Amino acid sequence: PSYDLTLHIDDYVTQPGASVRIPVEWRQSIRDAMMDSARIDVTFSRLNLRVDSILSGTMRDVDVVAEASPGRIAFTVRRRGPDAGTPGSVGVLYGTAFSAIPDSTPLTFASVSIWSRDDVNVAADDGSLVVDACGPRFLIRHGALAVMRIVSQLPVQEHLRIAVSLGASDDVRIDVVDLMGTHVAETTSVMLPEGETLIDVPLPSAIASGWYMVRVATRTSGSTTATVPVVR
Repeated sequence: PSYDLTLHIDDYVTQPGASVRIPVEWRQSIRDAMMDSARIDVTFSRLNLRVDSILSGTMRDVDVVAEASPGRIAFTVRRRGPDAGTPGSVGVLYGTAFSAIPDSTPLTFASVSIWSRDDVNVAADDGSLVVDACGPRFLIRHGALAVMRIVSQLPVQEHLRIAVSLGASDDVRIDVVDLMGTHVAETTSVMLPEGETLIDVPLPSAIASGWYMVRVATRTSGSTTATVPVVR
């Protein structure tokens, strides 16, 4: 038998100097192909994108190692358990967008290799990053940058309550990572209204006590980060 796998990166439009969050997605299951390992190289123009950190993705039963160099990220994925090859994100790139000529860069799956018992057919759905310094979408300011306030009593235990204040409605996503950069919790991107909104983020029961970074990222209102203690 053979199995189909789609790798996907979204398209992004942002302004110079903005923070970007770019998941690299593994969209179909090849669990039954008995994958042993995979190598995925993603390339882009280092004039338009500087990757500052790479966080763990959501794929199960795999170990992922990311090697970064200017204009290239190389992911090595190794089987660790029976659910290796199921959908999720391979990793998440956090970086900064820069204006250059040209004003955009493809986010390209430059090479993909899968080592498995059965054949795997890979379709690469490349993304793009447009850094628009003067387009009409940036002629109107949508208000102040996003502001985050920790509402939960500290130290946090089972869930984290955050107040997010926006000058205008915007897409908002919240990520929680440990100080080593390992992703432990997230919310899906949701549209929040102008003003202050309370958001509850459940924390997995398996995480250890310690300090964690909470990052609120928006589409047009910037991003903000806070550090909170967790006690279990």
